[in-house]
Formats: sequence, structure tokens, C-alpha cells
Amino acid sequence: MSSSRGGLLVVTGLLGLVAVEAFPGRVSRAADLWCPEAALTDGQLEPVLKRIVEEGPRAWGDTGVPENTPPPWMDKKRMAAGRAFLERYPLASLFGHVHGLYLLFAVRSVLDVLVFTGNSDTPDEAFIRYMDTLKGVGSWYSSDFFTPGTPGYEQLKRVRSLHSLVRKDMADRPQDEVRNKTRIAGSFKGCPMSAALRRDLGRQASTACPRRTAKQDADNDIGEDTGVPGAVWMSQYDMSVTQWAFVGPIIQFPERYGVGNATVEELDGFVHLWEVIGYTLGIDDKFNFCQGGLEPTVRRSREVLSTIVLPGLRAAPPPWEYMARCMADGLGYLLPGVGFETQLASLLSVTLDSPAPAVASQLSAAQRQAVAGYRGVMDSLRRDGDGVLLTPVRRLYKQILPILSTSVPLEDVKRLRHRRPHRSKNCYPEL
Repeated sequence: MSSSRGGLLVVTGLLGLVAVEAFPGRVSRAADLWCPEAALTDGQLEPVLKRIVEEGPRAWGDTGVPENTPPPWMDKKRMAAGRAFLERYPLASLFGHVHGLYLLFAVRSVLDVLVFTGNSDTPDEAFIRYMDTLKGVGSWYSSDFFTPGTPGYEQLKRVRSLHSLVRKDMADRPQDEVRNKTRIAGSFKGCPMSAALRRDLGRQASTACPRRTAKQDADNDIGEDTGVPGAVWMSQYDMSVTQWAFVGPIIQFPERYGVGNATVEELDGFVHLWEVIGYTLGIDDKFNFCQGGLEPTVRRSREVLSTIVLPGLRAAPPPWEYMARCMADGLGYLLPGVGFETQLASLLSVTLDSPAPAVASQLSAAQRQAVAGYRGVMDSLRRDGDGVLLTPVRRLYKQILPILSTSVPLEDVKRLRHRRPHRSKNCYPEL
């Protein structure tokens, strides 16, 4: 039981230099990030994460708790602090969530479900799916999600119902049929970024962790079937790891998302908000990734990234790149600057602070400038102690997203669902 975000140019010389707080659990050595063993404390997974990894894959992904019933341990003061953090740092949540989804695709069981549903394997489908995801999460951040009729409650009920339908469908079908539907048909052509990513991250891991063996790396290869015997689809493990995708990158690397002055109370409140969201989505308390507050959740985040996600990303196959490109191209209807190459390079070079020469070699001059611009914006926001930038950024963010979302020809996009599948010139399955 629980206890308790480039084309923007910034004149950084006008900003006062503000020391960044040493948030608990920050990665300080390359080995802590790239060596699973080095990321662990005393060689052991954090106890809750150990339970999630060992027991979660076999546990049905929804407890059945009523949507309008708050957990008995919910703390309204901590939730208010979490919402204040999100109000103060909107770009951190936007880009942190986008990066979290890129990383989440490296978890094979989650990627399988996304492919099975067929709702995000073209940019047009992905636009509808991830726009809906952003709207849903935004409603949980801005409104009460326990009271029927509120936007947060209605989105919560809808998401949970969709999860239930997919989970039951995957459980009831013959499993050979399900397995076939989790594979994208055809041979992939192109896909240069997955190959570049494997080279860059393999080099990074072998340098930081020279004693790690090929067998250890293969244990998390999302290009192969590595399922747990007796595992169920959309399990408590999958739900918990998805929780991590929305929370982990932001609390592990806050300053790299422009968060320079958030208090521990605000970050703890953000964690608690997702603890409550996880509960309402059917995550069992014993598998709730965000239980226990900020510090243990930061530790779990570090261990998930180092022991599950990055080993999978180092083995990223073409389907990972294809699905990530679909998401980026889909979001590009709304956010033109959120291109796949730019965001992948930003994730590697800015958030993970990892040299990625093979990935960088695939970028155009404009994409390299966009990555540099992103770095400049995040760095400037981090140093913005007096809110010189944060205040207008918040106002612009609130004004421009509704305008963009209503300017997208949604009905036209929906009609595109019936055309031949989109084929990126860089990565596509050839049927």
C-alpha cells in the first residue's frame, strides 16, 4: 500500500544564472545509466520494482476498482502541488511525455499491444491516437477525474474501457493469432535510425560498461520473443511501465527539461498525482510505480531506464523505428517541430547526455539547428530563476495549443484511414 517539453531563439546572456538543485537520484556517472548492474543498489532491484518485474507480467492489468472512488491514501495537498508543477513547467511535461513514449516503445510487450490494435501504425492513425492521449492526460492534470461529467472523469472512463476491450480481445483469441497480429507484415526497407541507434548505444554501453556480455544485452532484445511464461496481455507490469513513461524521464532528468527551480514538494506532488491516476486506471497498489513518494520513485525510474528500457533500445529493430516515426509524423500535424529525427537526437544528446555520432550523421542541417535550438531553450528555461521566460512560455502554450488543435482538419485526417498505408521514405514495411 502506498504512503503517501526548435525554432525558438533565446538570448541566454540576459538570464541570471541560477544553481540547479541536486534532485535526489540524479545519474552522475555514465555507468549508472548504461550498466544495469551499476544502476542497482547493492546489486538488487528496488523492492517494489522487483515485485513489478517478477509478479506483474502474470497479473491482470485492471483491479476493477470503480472509477469514481478515490484511493484511501490520496493526499489532495500533494496532488495540488503536482498540478502546480505542471502548470509552471508545461514544456517539461510535453517533451518529457513525448520522449517517454519513444522509450516505452522499447518495451516489447507494450510495443506488441500497440501493433495489435492497429490504431497507431500509420501517421494518420497515430495522430488520432496520440492527440487523444494528450487530451486525456491534460484533462487529468487540469480537472477532477473522480466526479462524473467532468472532462477528467469522462476521459478516464473512456481510456479504461478501451484498455478493457483490448485486454479481453487479446486474452480470448487463439494466441497464435494474437502473436501474428503483433507483427507488422512485410520486410522493412530503409530504417537508418534504428541501425544508427544500435551503433551509438552499443558503443556507449561497451565504453561505460566493458564487462557486460552479449548474452546480458540479449536478455532485453525487443527484436526477439522474450515473454515471461504465463504472462497476460496488458498486465500490471505493462501498466506500471507505462506509468514510468509519463513520470520517469521528468523526475530523473528535470533540469534537462528546463526545470531549474521546482521544489521537492512539487516533484513529489507530480509523482503522487500519477500514483492516483495509476490507481484509477486499475493498477494494484502493490504494482503502483509511483508509490512511496519522490525518492523511491526516482530510484525505480533509474533502474527501469538502465535495466529494461536502454537494453531494449540498444537492440532497436526496424519496427521500433517505424512505430516511433508514425507517432512523430502524426504529432507533426499538431506540432510541426516534433520530427522523429530531431526528437530522437534531442532525447539522446540532451536528455541522456549521450554522444550519438551515427544518429547525428543522419540529420540535415535544419535538423541539427533544431536540436541546438531545443538545447538552448531547455538550458535557458532551467536558468530562468525570475520567470522572465517561464511566464510568457506558459501563456503562449495555453493559447497556441487550442488554436493548433482546432486548426487540424480532423475529419480529413479520419478519411485518410481508408487510404493505402502511409510509407515514410525513410522506413516502411514492404508488403
